[in-house]
Amino acid sequence: MDKKVLLATLLLLIPISFQFTDRPFTWRLAAVVLVLLLSSLLFWRKLKKGERRVSLSAFVHAYFINLIIGNVKSLFGIFVFILLAAVLTQWLPDAIESGSPYWAGWNLAYLLSILLLTYWVAVPEERKEEGLRKTKYLVFALSWPSWSPSSVAGANCNELFTNSPSLAGGGGKPPNVTPLFVAVKYHLERLERVYLLVSSSEMKYGFKNEDEREYVRTYLTSRGISPEGHDFRDLVRLLLVKLSECTGKGITVEWTDGTIEGLTGNDVTFKLAVADDFDDVDKCREVIRSLTDEIIKRESEELTFDLTGGKTLVSVAMALTAIRRDCQAEYLRQNVYGKEPEELLKKVNLDIFTVEDILEELRDAFEAG
Repeated sequence: MDKKVLLATLLLLIPISFQFTDRPFTWRLAAVVLVLLLSSLLFWRKLKKGERRVSLSAFVHAYFINLIIGNVKSLFGIFVFILLAAVLTQWLPDAIESGSPYWAGWNLAYLLSILLLTYWVAVPEERKEEGLRKTKYLVFALSWPSWSPSSVAGANCNELFTNSPSLAGGGGKPPNVTPLFVAVKYHLERLERVYLLVSSSEMKYGFKNEDEREYVRTYLTSRGISPEGHDFRDLVRLLLVKLSECTGKGITVEWTDGTIEGLTGNDVTFKLAVADDFDDVDKCREVIRSLTDEIIKRESEELTFDLTGGKTLVSVAMALTAIRRDCQAEYLRQNVYGKEPEELLKKVNLDIFTVEDILEELRDAFEAG
């Protein structure tokens, strides 16, 4: 039997017991005890399935309260809302006003049954932990360029794909664009589209000196690509041409103004999107959702958010979006170098099971304030 049908059947047993005028106390008591016992049993069995689960506290905060206030989006939610409204706005207040402990206890038991059964229905079964999937779509935030054009264009492709320590030169860390090479390499066999998030300040990027500008011009010209004279766009061209050379895939770029440029082919499309200020989570989320909403509705399991690039808050915005449906998130392991992409990238478990952690962080933030 479908879980929702069983829930409706059990919860309607109690209102139906009102219709028995012969020994009404006995019928109502039997109905509420039976439903409470069954709901407790189903809830207990749900908790026993796996160690990683949604706690009752997180469920109440993230879902059940929305039912109580009428924030529902399905027939199931409307049904539960009607029952909750009857208990909380009519039956329970009447019981308190009448001073009947039996009637009040009956209502509280019914309310608890609704909570436990809704948890049993709404919380999904824990799925077997899967590894990082290779997907068709990738979302990546470009960090402010802290690398010289020659450090990337002149680098060995295998070193870029493996986050080689030799890329750091005399010390420090490899260029902060290396995670993009690692992510693209990992998803390459299925990759069709990459969404590159850039901040408004990055659009104003300028080369440090004329030598860098001339290097980029020469590099692009030698590949049959005419420089635009716009420092940021020419730097992105250099980056994508290098990616194309390393992956052997043709790359098309869709610029922030909507113009499309076929750099080296059309195997993979890179779409740039301005997320305004990377320190503005709301703005970043708005841009990310506008880019990915249709994909999430259509094939959310084909979308990966890479949390490595950009600032912390743009990563938070991506993580919040990745919780939806079957999207996945990944990041480049810190301080791990010279490994294959499979060993460098780590999947982040961002789904309904992380709700309680998020709520805990929010509580800490409010208390600290």
